[in-house]
Parts: sequence; structure tokens; C-alpha cells
Amino acid sequence: MAPSHLQHRRTHNLLLISKLLAQRDAASPFTLVLDSLEQAARPLIAEYIKRAKAANVQTIFVSFETLRKPRDVDSFICAWNQPVSSWQKEVANIIRSQPTQRKLLILDTLNPLSGTHSQDLPALLSSFIGPGTSLVAVYHADIPIPPSITHRDPYTPAPLTLLNYLATTIFTVHCLQHVVARKKARDR
Repeated sequence: MAPSHLQHRRTHNLLLISKLLAQRDAASPFTLVLDSLEQAARPLIAEYIKRAKAANVQTIFVSFETLRKPRDVDSFICAWNQPVSSWQKEVANIIRSQPTQRKLLILDTLNPLSGTHSQDLPALLSSFIGPGTSLVAVYHADIPIPPSITHRDPYTPAPLTLLNYLATTIFTVHCLQHVVARKKARDR
């Protein structure tokens, strides 16, 4: 690849990532962040929250595993101790409260939902997405699917396959040191 094409691609990628993180022009209604034990999604989520605050976007954080409200989050909902219908109503009320303000809805993990409500996941997630609302959700790729889900219906896709299909943007986070080590090993 010619240097000018490589430089153009790098510039395009940087602009695209900047646009996605800044939530400009409703760039992505549903962003899926795939993390692992190797690298958590927290730094990327923190960057989303920081940029949302700078852009005056209301941030709603739905927690399944986070115990404390993250800094700069406007609304914090503890979903781990509530039934789905309860926290879903709470999120819907917050979204409807100021219909003209742009909102960023963050779900810190989709694993509990994909383990218990995998059939209802598309309807649940699409109920939150609107013209002024963007959804960012984390899925832990290293957590195995419960056996009850895998044996339910052989024609039903796995939760991760379904989420990959629904997402308009997919980030897979990796540990930088591991990526550099792999590149060095490849270049030998």
C-alpha cells in the first residue's frame, strides 16, 4: 500500500473513532464494546462519559456490576437488584423527561441479560434507542454462556451473535502490550 493511502486510512480511522466517541451526528445508535479478562472496557466507557459531558449530552448509566456511580454520570440506575421491567421503566422515564436533549445510555454489561432474557434482548435494546439516544453496551466475551441458554433452541443464535448483528458499531478492546508483543513476534 502506498504511503499516501496508508496515511489517508489512518486519518480516516482517527476521525471515525473521534466522531463515534464524541457522539456527533448520532454516529452510532448502538455501540457494542467487547472486552475480556485481558483488557476491560472501563477506560473506553470513561472516555465516552468524559466526551458526553463535554458535549452536554445527558449520560444514563445502567449498572449490573458497577457498585458506585461513575464520575460525570447524570443518572445512575442499579439494575442488578431490580427486575428488568422496573429498571426499564426507570430508563424510559429518564429518556422521556427531556425529549430534546441528546442522551447516552450506557449498560456496563449485557451478560446477565443475555443469560436470562436472550430472546427478549433485541426488543429490550431497541426500546431505548431513539433519534436523540445512543446506546453503548459492554459484553464480556470471556464469560461462558449458561448451559440452559445453549440447549434451549438449536435454531436460536447465540447471544453474542445476535448482539453483533444488532450493533451498528463494534469495538473490541485489547491490551496494548499484548498487541505490540504479537506484532514483534510476527515481524521476526
